[in-house]
Amino acid sequence: MFSSRASFLGGFGNVDYCAANAYLDAFAHYKQATDSATTISVNWDAWQSVGMLVKSAAQAESKKFTPRRPEHSNGNGHYVNGHPLLHREITNGKGEQVYGTDFSVTEHWVLDDHRIVGTAVMPGTAYLEMARAVVEKHGRQGTLEIRDAFFLAPLALRDDEIREVRILIDEVGYDFSFKVVSKPTATENGAADEWQPFSIGKISYVDTDPPAQENLKSIIERCNRKEIVIRDDDEIDPDLGPRWQSLQRVYLGDKELLATLELPEMFAADMDYLKLHPALLDRATGTAKHYLVSEGHYLPMRYKRLRIKGPLPRRIHAYIRAKDSGSRNETITFDITLFDEEGVERVVIESFSQKRVKDATGTIKLLAGTSARKDNAVEATTENGAQAEGALTR
Repeated sequence: MFSSRASFLGGFGNVDYCAANAYLDAFAHYKQATDSATTISVNWDAWQSVGMLVKSAAQAESKKFTPRRPEHSNGNGHYVNGHPLLHREITNGKGEQVYGTDFSVTEHWVLDDHRIVGTAVMPGTAYLEMARAVVEKHGRQGTLEIRDAFFLAPLALRDDEIREVRILIDEVGYDFSFKVVSKPTATENGAADEWQPFSIGKISYVDTDPPAQENLKSIIERCNRKEIVIRDDDEIDPDLGPRWQSLQRVYLGDKELLATLELPEMFAADMDYLKLHPALLDRATGTAKHYLVSEGHYLPMRYKRLRIKGPLPRRIHAYIRAKDSGSRNETITFDITLFDEEGVERVVIESFSQKRVKDATGTIKLLAGTSARKDNAVEATTENGAQAEGALTR
C-alpha cells in the first residue's frame, strides 16, 4: 500500500487525505493478521520529482500569470506599466490619485493561491504592495514607511467573478493616506452596490537610516528551544499555492523565533515587480501565530508601522518577537524584522496585530456568496477596524 506520513501526522484542512491513507494502513494490518499473504503499507515522505507539491507547482507555472501591458481601456485610463496589481490609472488630480484593477482568480495568483476552505481571499499584504507601488512612483528621497494600516474585512471572490478593486491615494504635504475599496458588479436585482472599504492606512517618506546588520547566529543561539526543519509535505495546504510554500526552517525560542523562507526559484521573476512580495510577506508574518500562539483562529488586523529599508529578496530570515497580548489572547501582536542572507534589514515591522475570530470559515464563505455581500462584510469588520476608519476620516 502506498500511504503517506499524513496518516499519523495529519495536517490542517486535510481530513479526507489523512483518512484515506489511514484506511490503507488499517487495511494492511487487517490483511496481514487474517491472510497468509504479506501486506505492507509504506508511509511515504515527499518525493523529489513526483507527487502533490511538484504537481501543484507545475500547474501554477502553466497558468503563466503575467502583468498587463500598458494600453488604453475604453476611456477609463491606461494600464499602469509593469505592475501586476495595478491595471489602470483612473484619475490623477491634484492631491488625489485613483488606480483600478480588475481582479479575478484566473488572472491573479494572489487570489488563486490564497484560499480559505477553497474560497479565494485577497491577502492583506497585496494592499500594502499596491500602496507602495503607487506612492513610490513619486520618486522622493528617503525610506518608505506604512503606518496604521488596518484590514477592515476580508475580500473574497468566486472563481467565476471579476471584481474591480480601487486604491485611492490622497496626498497632504509630504504624507499620503490610502484606502482600498471594492464593490460587486451588481446585486441580484441588477442595481449597483456601494463601494466598500477593505483596507486603510498612511504612507510617507521618512529620513533614511542606514539598514542595521544583525548577527543571525546570535539570534539562533537564543532561539534554542527547538529547531524545526520543514519538509515538503509538512506544510502542504490545499488552500495555499506554491508561492506560499516558502517556509524552510524555524528556530524556536521563548516568545521569539527565527524563520527562514525562500520563494521557489520558478517564481524569481516576481521580484522584478514586487518589492513587498505578498506571498513571502504573508507567510513570514503568519509564521508568528503558527508557532508562538497555540490555539485560536485569527485574521490580520493592523500594521502599526512597516518600514521598507530595501526590497525583499527571494530568500529571507524573519525574526519575530511576541508582545504581551493579555491573558485571553483576543488580539495578538508581534514585532517582526525581515533580513537578507547577510543579516541586513530589509523590512522592519512594529506591532503587527491579529484579531481572534470565532468562525473564520463561515465569515469567508458568507463574503463569497452572491448576495448581501456588503452587509455581511460590515458585520465581519472588527470593532477596532471600524474605529480606525472613523479616526482616519476625522
